[in-house]
Amino acid sequence: MDAVTYALASQILAELDASELRWSTRSSMPTARDNLAAAPLSGDRVLAIGGYNGTTRLNTVERYDDASNTWTARANMPTARDNLAAAPLSGDRVLVVGGFGSTYLNTVERYNDAANAWTARASLPTARSGLAAAPLSGDRVLAIGGVASGNYLSTVERYDDASNTWTARANMSTARYSFAAAPLSGDRVLAIGGYNGSTRLSTVERYEGPVSTAVIQLIATIQAWAATKP
Repeated sequence: MDAVTYALASQILAELDASELRWSTRSSMPTARDNLAAAPLSGDRVLAIGGYNGTTRLNTVERYDDASNTWTARANMPTARDNLAAAPLSGDRVLVVGGFGSTYLNTVERYNDAANAWTARASLPTARSGLAAAPLSGDRVLAIGGVASGNYLSTVERYDDASNTWTARANMSTARYSFAAAPLSGDRVLAIGGYNGSTRLSTVERYEGPVSTAVIQLIATIQAWAATKP
């Protein structure tokens, strides 16, 4: 960046009014609901899935397009549910995991946006609602925590879409439900907040995947040290 461009950018930033940093209203979702899940699709589109309308658990699916600021009805999910989790897969596909219908669910269904169709997938080993899901590399998804029959869970299970199988992973230190999770680089996942049956949590934990960053750094340090020895 040259001096003139830098000076102009600095002036613009200095004059930017805080009121210009704001939220903008977008088109309302056709179906009012809470305890739904959402997952991103390509092209700044978002899939809104399931939820609860105050009387009924829903299988409703609607897709938002940010470019046109419009919603489009999509194929209903086979299993109505709320307190579910969803995570994106490659090719504009979305994995939907668990939740609550008439009972705590282990149901897993995969949506394909190009075909506008749902496919049943291998059941989650641990039925639960209020869980979180986060995508990993290689079309894998981590299902984390949740609650079932009054038991607050630290359970973590990993789905592999290529083999359509689930694998148990290391439990969280803190059992929780109704929390948030987000992917980090290196197949790491951050779990944030939630409720453990008695306390609303500020606890944050990071899942390290098969080999933690700390171990990788330690190995690199040892290798560098070894290289200096005769």
